[in-house]
Amino acid sequence: MQYLTRAINCAGRDESGPYEGKETAVLVVGGGPVGLSAAIELGQRGVQCLIVEPRLAVSRLRPRAKTTNIRT
Repeated sequence: MQYLTRAINCAGRDESGPYEGKETAVLVVGGGPVGLSAAIELGQRGVQCLIVEPRLAVSRLRPRAKTTNIRT
């Protein structure tokens, strides 16, 4: 059974394909603003992570975020 359709690790390398046999310290589910922000923070701190997103491309039909703010 294959659950993963699109994945990128925190170093920016494409990891798409079956997830069997892959290990990561943190799994970030969703490539929206919060998921990407979390992955960036983890990557800057040297934590291995993997972002998974069910869609192969960004949908232009709905907004992913209305606003984003600078981290406080």
